[in-house]
This record gives sequence, C-alpha cells and structure tokens, in this order.
Amino acid sequence: MSRTPIPPHLLHRPEEVERDAERFDHLCQLAEEVAFPIVQVALIRETAATGAEVLTEEAKRTLEAFAEDAAFLENLDEKRLLNELQISLSEALPPPDEAECHEHARDLSQVLMGTWLENLRGAELEKKIVVLSDYLLPHVPSPGITGFMEKFGFAALNLPQMLIDAIAPFAVNEADVASVMTTLRSKLFPEARLVDLPFDLALIGAPGRHVMVTSRALYERLSERIRLHLEEMEAPERSAVEQRARDFATAKAGAGVVARFNTAPAQRAAAVLSKPLPAGRYWYLEKVAAPSSETDNLATEVRRALSVP
Repeated sequence: MSRTPIPPHLLHRPEEVERDAERFDHLCQLAEEVAFPIVQVALIRETAATGAEVLTEEAKRTLEAFAEDAAFLENLDEKRLLNELQISLSEALPPPDEAECHEHARDLSQVLMGTWLENLRGAELEKKIVVLSDYLLPHVPSPGITGFMEKFGFAALNLPQMLIDAIAPFAVNEADVASVMTTLRSKLFPEARLVDLPFDLALIGAPGRHVMVTSRALYERLSERIRLHLEEMEAPERSAVEQRARDFATAKAGAGVVARFNTAPAQRAAAVLSKPLPAGRYWYLEKVAAPSSETDNLATEVRRALSVP
C-alpha cells in the first residue's frame, strides 16, 4: 500500500534541527538586545499602574470608612483626591529590577521570534519571494485611503492576530512590538546584507530599501541566473545596467549614521547569521524580486527585470 507523500518542508533531518535551533538562539539574542529597553519601560508602566490601582482602591475604602463618621469630610472631592493619590503612588513604587527585565525580554524574544518565523515560513511557502513591511512582516497593501494613510504613517498598527495573541501574556502592547520589529530591521540592515534564518529562509535587505524573504536555495538560483544573464547581455546594455548598480551603491555608501548591535552576544549572533552583500548585488536582487515576480521562469524574470528601457 502506497503511503501519502509527506511535504518536504515537514521533513527534518537531525542536522537540520540542530542548525535551526542554533540559528533560532542567535536570532533571539538579537531580538533580546532590541527588546530589553522597551520591555523595561513596559514593566515599569505595568508595575506602576497595577500597584497604584491596588493601593488606591485600599485608600478609597479607608476614606469611605472615615467619611461615615467625620462630618468635615462631607465636601471632600473624592475623585480628585484619588486621582492625585494614584499618580503619587505610581511615581513612588519601586521599578522592576534589571534581572526581571532581562528575563521578561528573553521570554518575549523567544515567543516573538518563534511566531514571526512561522508567519514568514507560511508566506514564503505560498509566494516564494515575499516583500516585507517596516515591521519585517509580509506586506499586505491596504486599499484606498487606508493605504494612503499607512504610507505616511497615519494609520493604526495592523499586526497579524497570531502575533497579538502571542504577546498577550507579556507587559508589552502592539506599539511596543512594532518598535521592537522596526528597530530589529534597522539593526539587521545597517548596509546591504543577507541574513540566514531557521528553515533555510534568507532575509535580503538594505537601509531604506525593501527587505525580502525567500528560501536560501532560491536566493542562490537567483544570484546565478543574474550572473549568467549579465554575461549574455550585449556590451552596451550590460554597461548601462552595471552603471545603475554602481549609482545605487554610491548612494547607499553615503546613507549616514546607521544602527548596529551593541552587546557582545548580539554582535556575535549577527556575525554568525548575516554577511554583507555588495550594494550593487542587492540592487539586482531587488529588481528581480519585485512584488509582481512569479519566479516560475527565472530566466524570463531576470531578463524582464534587468532590461534597459
């Protein structure tokens, strides 16, 4: 009796599992550095709000007990007094210690990166080359006025529900997660780089440009196909295309101050997971890996993308 074939992406050899686990650990180290200051603020905010609320409720009950027996409290503005008391208490409560913040940041990073990878993996299986948003999430353009507002930063955050559900147990909110992801994006790509992720996914990006995710195998095929196509071009056309790539590289070289990882564990993790790409090569890949690309026929896609109008 024939067995039902198992999809290749569901088969995992021991060496692949070990490699993916190592890459995931490195990825979490990067996310933890980014998340720590955001988590610290979120925990202080949560501790102050929760503690002040409890203490204010106790104070309210005490005031009510006094009001029953003291006539001079009849004209007391209870609402104003309680509000002032809550503000005072929230400022006086001790903040969470650094060890707690690091533990919270570590746990959040593991959950956040795990959920993010599943999101990328599903999108890559469906589309092969996926252009990501500023939050490093598969970009789904919104229609009409909403899309216009998103372009200029006026629309509300639109994070996937699976990500929102994953962070529910933590002190952070959607805006905090968005800040983690945008900061991670800027630190991952201080220059044109390739970042290896678990499941043989590859992130390709450059500062101020698209970040794309695809399989490492498809990235290698694209790179080889681009090289072959450039060799096949007539000299004038190849010269024009190569000049465009040089112009892009020159512009990126003067991009200014860039964000980089600061802690030793994050720096080591970034060195393991990522490597620089020549800016010109990124330009070629971005041209080919446009959102409209189908990648069913790489030779055709490369020829169309790099043709000189």
